[in-house]
Amino acid sequence: MHYLLSVLLLAATCAGAQIPRSQSGLFEYSSNVTVGGSASKLLEAKAAKFFDQPFLVHWDSVYRQQGSGNLIMKGRGYVDVRAKLRSVAAPRNIPVSLEFTLEVGKNGYRYTWNHFEVDWMEEGINFEFEKKPDSLKQITYDQLLQKTHKRVSAVIGYLKSFMKGEE
Repeated sequence: MHYLLSVLLLAATCAGAQIPRSQSGLFEYSSNVTVGGSASKLLEAKAAKFFDQPFLVHWDSVYRQQGSGNLIMKGRGYVDVRAKLRSVAAPRNIPVSLEFTLEVGKNGYRYTWNHFEVDWMEEGINFEFEKKPDSLKQITYDQLLQKTHKRVSAVIGYLKSFMKGEE
C-alpha cells in the first residue's frame, strides 16, 4: 500500500506540465500565429479588445505602440493561482504577476507571456519564478508552476479563439 501511495504521489507531482523556458532559460510562452490573408486591421481591433476581457487577467497597465509597421500591445497584470502554502492549509489565491506582449503584423500575430513573479504582499512573499526562495517548500513552488501553466495555457487558448473570431 505504501508503495502504491508513493507511486501515485510521484505521478501527481511529476505529471503536471511545466512552464516552457526561453533560450535564455527564463520562463516564457511565445509563438507566431499565421492568419490567412491580409487581415491586419481586423487583428489590430481584436488585439485591443483582448485586453478588455476582465475574467482572463487582472491588468494593471496596458499600452500600445506602433513598431516597424506593426501594432504592439503590452500589458502587465496578474492571475490568481490556487495553491497551498502549508501542507495542512486550504488552498489560497496567490497572485502571479506577468507581462504579455501581442504584436500584430500583416499575416498574423506573435504573443509572448513572461516575467512571472509571485507578489503576495499580505503574506510577505515576493520572488521571480526563476528564483525560488529557500523558505518556500518545493511542493508549493511546484504547485505554483503547474497551476500557473494551466491558467496561462487556458488564456492562450482563449486568445487564439478570440483572434480567429471563435469566442
